[in-house]
Amino acid sequence: MSSPIYTFVTRDDNSTVYAEVSKLLLSTGQWKKLKRDNPRFNLMLGERNRLPYGRLGHEPGLVQLVNYYRGADKLCRKASLVKLIKTSPELSDSSNWFPESYIIYPTNLNTPVAPAKNGINHLKSNPKTDEREVFLSSYHSKKESGDGVVWIAKSSAGAKGEGMFISHDAAQLVEHTDNQGQVHVIQKYLEKPLLLEPGHRKFDIRMHVSLAEALEVRGGPLQEEEVWAVLSQSAESLQELLHKDHRATGFIISSWSLLLMPSGNISFADEDVTQQDLRAFTAPELLEGASFPSV
Repeated sequence: MSSPIYTFVTRDDNSTVYAEVSKLLLSTGQWKKLKRDNPRFNLMLGERNRLPYGRLGHEPGLVQLVNYYRGADKLCRKASLVKLIKTSPELSDSSNWFPESYIIYPTNLNTPVAPAKNGINHLKSNPKTDEREVFLSSYHSKKESGDGVVWIAKSSAGAKGEGMFISHDAAQLVEHTDNQGQVHVIQKYLEKPLLLEPGHRKFDIRMHVSLAEALEVRGGPLQEEEVWAVLSQSAESLQELLHKDHRATGFIISSWSLLLMPSGNISFADEDVTQQDLRAFTAPELLEGASFPSV
């Protein structure tokens, strides 16, 4: 067996995704894992925050890669994204396409509060600025003019809709944020969003690949540890789904409807299930006399 020709380090020991990626790299026989602070690496699986970009590219003879690009937090964190859009001269027309948004810090963080008037200058000159007064001024102005009063509070680092709070009451929105442990963005809810026809459906952009597509690209079955990883993540996703809606039981799980997400989580497709899927993955006792469109 040939010796490994590439090296990698993992700087987030709590990441289950990195643990699986490490197993896959090691299984090729071409990669060797080093201690997290070893500078002689080809690949760094880095933490999202405080990633040491300054260490990259200084080792002679090594091409070094990292799985985050510099400045990614400015786009991935909602509060940072809002500040970037509102304070960048190049995006001065953002009011035409970006929902009205305000950065709100919990009061226990003792963050300076921007004044209701001319708060944008305060936002530009301070690393952290609470815009609650600006938000409240806008809220009351819209309420008086009948311009819609539904707003949504989002955790800056949240994902998949977790922890969101929608209300037409400004006091409730601010109180919700003050009871959280991190900065939030309070954003004007799109009461008349762009909808897709037919059916007046909302849309979302989310990257995923089905298990069937992954197997097709690989050209072979999952390894034993991968099977257990998929089963474990599927069980967690099902438990979370049923906890949110105990009636969500009328769907088929197959290799075509099981979706692998970039986050390492698993989701399930709830549309475009074919008759072949229904026959192949429906329990035998349900097939007797069943009308497939109603399964």
